[in-house]
Amino acid sequence: MNITYIDTLTFERMLSKVELLSYRFSKLAPSPKSKELENWLDSQDVCAILRISPRTLQSLRSIGRLS
Repeated sequence: MNITYIDTLTFERMLSKVELLSYRFSKLAPSPKSKELENWLDSQDVCAILRISPRTLQSLRSIGRLS
């Protein structure tokens, strides 16, 4: 195992950059309690809206046409 030493100033700079990245990612990704997640459809709803069977829906997902 290798041990690497860094000075305090370097560590603090690195830590502040990690905190900034964390803050930016939190702004990009919706929180689990976001209203956007409440509007998601389940497979049954998608099949009804698109008027397709569950098997067709799975096929579309498998080939990457739907996520």
